[in-house]
Amino acid sequence: MKLILLFCLSLVLAGMCPAAIFYPKAPDAGWQIASNNLNTTFFGVSSKEDLTITVPCREYFAGASNLASGHLLSTARIGGWRYPVIFETNVVGAVELIPDGKNGNIHGFNSL
Repeated sequence: MKLILLFCLSLVLAGMCPAAIFYPKAPDAGWQIASNNLNTTFFGVSSKEDLTITVPCREYFAGASNLASGHLLSTARIGGWRYPVIFETNVVGAVELIPDGKNGNIHGFNSL
């Protein structure tokens, strides 16, 4: 087991395995739009201060036919941004923002 781990590590360090995780930067206005659209009644809390909006995640979409044909990643389309909402220590929901069709900047609120 250690030999396999060392082999994989050597491939990555040598640049033979071009795998990287890339986290795109969220739009600057996104957090404010998400905060403005929080509905405290939906979450059963008395004020927005009881809720925390965390770091957003980018959404990507692909069709079932692309999955079946083995072309999932190469055909994935960029979607919106999802901002998880936390109450105390639990994720209780998310605010989803949609991009405009031109450059991926946030167009507006989509769903809660």
